[in-house]
Amino acid sequence: MILSLFLTLALSSIVLTPEATRARTSSTLGQPRLGLDSALTWLVAHEGSDGSYGDHYEAQTAAAAYALWLNDSKSSAAKLAYDYLDHRLNESSSWFWQVPREADVPGEILLSAAITNNTTQRSYNEQS
Repeated sequence: MILSLFLTLALSSIVLTPEATRARTSSTLGQPRLGLDSALTWLVAHEGSDGSYGDHYEAQTAAAAYALWLNDSKSSAAKLAYDYLDHRLNESSSWFWQVPREADVPGEILLSAAITNNTTQRSYNEQS
């Protein structure tokens, strides 16, 4: 989406003058963080007591856990989500391990856990 925005601006005939850029920047100063805080607050408020965001939403839970972790690597909400995901990966009855098996969901979970170093206490069972 960001790339699309840059391409649209680069190829469009709209030219932002330095004055317009300064006026736009000064009027929106602080807005990006306000939006980020709103998103993080929403994630915490909608996280289930088990750390999930609902049945069959493991991939979205992985993304939410990563966002929460990026904001605060000691976040209790991120830890709860990663604990939930760990449990789901090790549970052979998880929907994504059933035939036909889903490779994308476990992959997204493992990617999120790996890039946040939330793999140190995990021992994933090999699913065959």
